[in-house]
Amino acid sequence: IKGSNNNTNNGVITIDTGVTTGNKNITIDNCDLTSRSTNKRPRIMIYCVGTTTVPNDEITISNNNIYDFFSTYTNSSGGVNTWGLYFGGTSGGSSTTANINILNNCFYETTSLVNTGDNKGGHIVMSLVPSKSVKVQGNYIGGSAPFCKGNTFTKSGNNTRFIGILTSVETATGKIYIENNKINNINWTNTGDETFVTIGASSSQSSGNYIRMRISI
Repeated sequence: IKGSNNNTNNGVITIDTGVTTGNKNITIDNCDLTSRSTNKRPRIMIYCVGTTTVPNDEITISNNNIYDFFSTYTNSSGGVNTWGLYFGGTSGGSSTTANINILNNCFYETTSLVNTGDNKGGHIVMSLVPSKSVKVQGNYIGGSAPFCKGNTFTKSGNNTRFIGILTSVETATGKIYIENNKINNINWTNTGDETFVTIGASSSQSSGNYIRMRISI
């Protein structure tokens, strides 16, 4: 599946807000998701958005190769932010989303990148209020091939915020499990200070994750 969507409120694949009920029982499995070309990279690969009154439910993203989606160019306001998977609410707000499973996906870049703008680059990003469980398990981030293999994913030029996995705060009924993920084989160079997040997990259940990468400015 190839795409070049440059919209901040859509992805190459979009699971959008429902009218009276949310979207339910959706599985994206065993796919290759990438950009249409080097100069036509999308901002978001998979975008899932709902509301507190119309939540999406039973969404599974599993066993996919998601690659060559990082943006290196700028727009009128500076950098262009790009996300591999984004779960959130309309207009960037929070949403109630139930039973999200992000399992055994591979995120990587087949070539080295030289950024021309101060961007943000995120792989798995969530801005939501879970009403049921969220599982982020067994994912691989880094390298130039699946499972963090191949050449080192090298990024240089300007300041780019790195986000590996970033989740929201748990609720009484919505537990977040971040387990057995691997971030490896990455060489990330910025020209100045910038926030760097490998795994940002507020009040989440996190265990068995592996992180090994080189960071320099």
